[in-house]
Amino acid sequence: MSENLGPLNRLTPALGPGTTATAVGSVEDLPDRLFARTMRGSDGVLRVHLSGEIDPENSDALRGVLLALGEERPSAVELDLHDVAFMDCSGLNVLLELRLQGIAAGFPVRLRAASRTVLRLLEVSETLPLFTGGRPVRGPVLTTRIQRWLLTFPGTPGCHADQPSVVVALIGTGPGGHPAYSDAAGTVRAEITATGHVHVLDSGPHPSPRTPPHAQPLT
Repeated sequence: MSENLGPLNRLTPALGPGTTATAVGSVEDLPDRLFARTMRGSDGVLRVHLSGEIDPENSDALRGVLLALGEERPSAVELDLHDVAFMDCSGLNVLLELRLQGIAAGFPVRLRAASRTVLRLLEVSETLPLFTGGRPVRGPVLTTRIQRWLLTFPGTPGCHADQPSVVVALIGTGPGGHPAYSDAAGTVRAEITATGHVHVLDSGPHPSPRTPPHAQPLT
C-alpha cells in the first residue's frame, strides 16, 4: 500500500446506523495531489472519500477508479468531497459519468459532503440537485483565516540544492472559495486551506510547481 495513503485511514466516512464496513480498497494509482479511500457498508453502500485536487492532469485516473466501482454491484455510491481543495469541470464531468453509470446499473450516486469549492462548482453548473435530490449537504467548516504562511517549494528530485521559500500574506478569497495569498512582489499566489493544503494559482510567467509547496502558518 502506498505510504501516501496513511492519513486517509483517519478519514473513513461515517457509516449509517447498524452498518459495518470493510475496506474495498485504497486508491494507489492516482497522482500525488489526489487521494481516495473506499469503504463498503453491510448495507451495500460504497462510501468514497476524496481529498486533494481534481483537475485535467488526474481526472482520467479518477474516472477509471470511480467507474470501476460499478463492478462491486453497490446498492448506492456516496461521495464525501469535503476535503477536495480544488475541482474544475474535468472533475465534474467524471462525477456526471459516474451518475449516468449508476442510472444504467440501478444504483444512485449521492453527495454526502462537499467543500466550498465543490459546492460552488455544482451550484454554478446547476448540477447540485442531481447528486442531492434536495437533501442538505454537509459543507465546509468556517475557521479564522490565517494571515501569513511560509511556503517552501520542493527542490528538483536527485539534487541537493536548498529549497526556496517565500512568505505570503492574505489578499482575499481565491477562485475555489479558499483564502488567497500572495508574496510582496506578486510573483507567487496561492489558495491555502485551513489545513494547509496549497493550490498554486497562475502567476503569469512563473510556472506552477508539479509538487505543491509545504505550507507553515506564521503568527
